[in-house]
Amino acid sequence: MPDLPRPTPLYLAWLLPLTVAFLSLGILLGRAADIWQPALTALLLSALAAFLSRGWRRSAALLLATSALGALLGWQAYHPPLPEERNYQVHGTVAQELHLREDGQVQTVLANVTLDGSPAGSAYWTFYLEEDELPPEWLIPGAQVELTPMDDEKLTDYLWPIVREMVKTAIENGQNLTVEGCYIPLNWTMDFSDEYLQHIRGVFLVMSEDYIRTHFDDIRHYANAVENRLDDSGLSMEALIRDNAAILSGCR
Repeated sequence: MPDLPRPTPLYLAWLLPLTVAFLSLGILLGRAADIWQPALTALLLSALAAFLSRGWRRSAALLLATSALGALLGWQAYHPPLPEERNYQVHGTVAQELHLREDGQVQTVLANVTLDGSPAGSAYWTFYLEEDELPPEWLIPGAQVELTPMDDEKLTDYLWPIVREMVKTAIENGQNLTVEGCYIPLNWTMDFSDEYLQHIRGVFLVMSEDYIRTHFDDIRHYANAVENRLDDSGLSMEALIRDNAAILSGCR
């Protein structure tokens, strides 16, 4: 007579569903808060308690350990370590799905991201659009994105559509907003109607060639007075004169 399969022990029948529930709860907690240190402590203590205990106390300790493990897994998945801050050549692929939210934001994932050729996983990208406005032409599933912090013109193409809608939203809500950076094109007025332009004041700070030649050391010395900049040791006087002349020409 063949052996019949043994029934599942009673303690496993109720312990397995609880294990799944506690693991899911831990993952949700790890997503919502930066609690990896308490979770790690709880995991170690509950594992020790499970080793030393018997009966229902061991089961309770195992459930607590499962929840702590879930919290660690959730924290790791939703709080990935950031790379060192410096200039990178960034390359990625726009994910297959674009999510349009009720507040006008379009969110997607930049997949297969590499920093200077080294894999860096994925990154979230969020874009701000006006009502009935379509996403930028380049924001197409499967599109390749490649840029560096030094690609001012390319950064402007990527970021200005986002910043432009932020400015419009601030005006519509009666808010004050200061926008600064290379992502403002010199012909920015073409993207706003008179309704918006009457609330906007554009200011471009340009250094003359004479000022740069006579104060170049001071410019380098106070480069971090407003914000901490990345390494710009390769900056030359001639490059600074050329860049400022180009901005002045565009403003005219």
